This record gives sequence, C-alpha cells and structure tokens, in this order.
Amino acid sequence: QLVLDTKSYRFAISPDGTQVAFSEKQGEENRLVIVSLSDKKVIKTFSMAEKTGRISEIVWMPDGKSFIYVLENQEHKTNSLW
Repeated sequence: QLVLDTKSYRFAISPDGTQVAFSEKQGEENRLVIVSLSDKKVIKTFSMAEKTGRISEIVWMPDGKSFIYVLENQEHKTNSLW
C-alpha cells in the first residue's frame, strides 16, 4: 500500500511510525519537511542553513521529538551535522 507519494532523496520515519521527515525543493532552496503519515499533512517545514544544500543522512532521535541530519553543500565538498 502506498503510504506517501513524494519525490525525495532521503526519508526518515519517526520511532513511533506516525511521522516522516524528508527534504523537498521549494523554489530555489531545499527545506526539511515533517509530514503526518496518518493524514499526509505537513506538520512543520524547516529552512536549512545551506539553502541549496542536500541532506545526505537523516535520523530521528529515540524520543521522536527531534532529529539530526548531515547536510552537504551544493558543491558536495563539505558536510555539516545539524
């Protein structure tokens, strides 16, 4: 069964399985988006420090209240942990 139909490079499902985090291009910048899996509604959208950067890895913390991600800059020369 299809759960979410969106184009993204990386997904991370929350520990309780109710939310998904992924990056999404909005205009000229990439943003981090949190979506409820039950109703497919956007819960929160975050701007990233490197607006054209790409998330290479994203992981929810065990409590399900936060996550960490690795952001590559546009030239793929540096990575930063957020």
